[in-house]
Amino acid sequence: MQFAVYADLSRRLAEHERSTLFEALDADVPGSGCVGLQKGPNDEVYFVLEALSEEQARAQAAHCMNLILQKALVEVEYALTLQRMHAA
Repeated sequence: MQFAVYADLSRRLAEHERSTLFEALDADVPGSGCVGLQKGPNDEVYFVLEALSEEQARAQAAHCMNLILQKALVEVEYALTLQRMHAA
């Protein structure tokens, strides 16, 4: 199953943080994703992943987020929202 992952960050990123975080996301997450402002005042990270269950997807998403934040040297908290994607 495919899951859309939305990681709402706890603050707005500086432009260089946004760029560095996207580079880490692009390098480490198959199919890449995006980083930027969405509906709220803070940045959001979006990507898609494959998993057998929502529980597995949540664990995988948290691992990916921790990895890219560490690589980008960005310190920020996040809240994950997952949405199961339906086949077209």
